[in-house]
Amino acid sequence: MPSTSASTTKEDFLSDCGADDRAAYEKLFADLEELGRELGDPNAGDAEGLDGPLEGQPLRLRVIVEEKRGGVLILRHDKLKQPAPLLYFFPSDNEAKWGGANRVTAMLAQAIKAGVRAEDATKYGTDLQKANFVSGGSRVVKTSTAGESTGVSRIFRWDRNRAEVVAAIKALVERVQKY
Repeated sequence: MPSTSASTTKEDFLSDCGADDRAAYEKLFADLEELGRELGDPNAGDAEGLDGPLEGQPLRLRVIVEEKRGGVLILRHDKLKQPAPLLYFFPSDNEAKWGGANRVTAMLAQAIKAGVRAEDATKYGTDLQKANFVSGGSRVVKTSTAGESTGVSRIFRWDRNRAEVVAAIKALVERVQKY
């Protein structure tokens, strides 16, 4: 489970991206923050507040950045046993620092470990395939351009792909809310 400490910022992460990938990530992160607000997270852009009390709110949906690991979209929900990492983001530059490059990945087994039902995690992975994600191994899906130069921007410059990612996450959260 990723640490929810946000000592490394989104700006640190974005500074390790090429110009095209940076622009793509900025749009994707903005879309994810908007989704968080739509789903009831009052401060979706506040990575530091992920661990705070839910205070009557059912969830937190936040992008945090971890040193040497990249960005992570975390769902903290009162119906899950622990925060669930839904997506991992890796910048295009500085591979030595981040350990991966040019990809967005969903490690479905980690969501299951956090309390997402296996069938819901599988459906989430299937939904992400509508946004040009492909199998990356057992219970892993990743962008089809993972590891390629400008791999992130070539997927997420298209509004349709960003919209499909948002739709997949929204559908998953709606299924979790029914637990």
